[in-house]
Amino acid sequence: GTRNFEGRMLRLFERGKREEAWIIRDLRAAGMEVEDVDPETGRQFEFSKLGGHFGGSGDARATKVPGGGKAMHTLEFKTHRNTSFNHLVKNGVKKSKFVHYVQTNLYASWAGHTSSLYIGVGKNDDDYHIERLKLDAKVVAEHEAKAESIIFGAGKPSQISTKASFYKCQMCGFKKQCHGGKKPDENCRTCVYSRPHRDGTWRCGYSRRAWEIEDPILP
Repeated sequence: GTRNFEGRMLRLFERGKREEAWIIRDLRAAGMEVEDVDPETGRQFEFSKLGGHFGGSGDARATKVPGGGKAMHTLEFKTHRNTSFNHLVKNGVKKSKFVHYVQTNLYASWAGHTSSLYIGVGKNDDDYHIERLKLDAKVVAEHEAKAESIIFGAGKPSQISTKASFYKCQMCGFKKQCHGGKKPDENCRTCVYSRPHRDGTWRCGYSRRAWEIEDPILP
């Protein structure tokens, strides 16, 4: 089901949106040519894979990136609390925020770019941490395959941990569904009678008994 965010989190998301405009302003002032909307659609850069069951929205793209020659770069912006930002500066995005690293590389690959620019902003003092990344094709392939296995696989994926106290579970928006027994939202994604297909559709088997469904989604 979908996540239900409290007001504090919604305000943080809104702050992230405001930060994007400030970052783009500073990048342009530094001489980069930045596009924050897709000229073909007039909206964010959107990516859709596996029949639309997998994708995302990129923040921007830019040329004239220092050290990047004439190459177009995918841009990814993230804000960080003080502890997180200090860890990022010390260790780099791949080690410190691997999820961000994967996301940035996926978007760069889908956009057809061989380089990206990751920009972390410290909420404490508005300091920047900027990394120019070369496309990590191995990471892209691994996570595209992982997404495909989750989306089209039978049954639910295994839990990242059987303990709700595990630190990654503490930060997950679906902790209550996974560990607390909360009922997920009712939709095709959570229904044992439905399956996503590669043409972008969902197939419903509700009119048939669950054990008669071809390749059913059952635990």
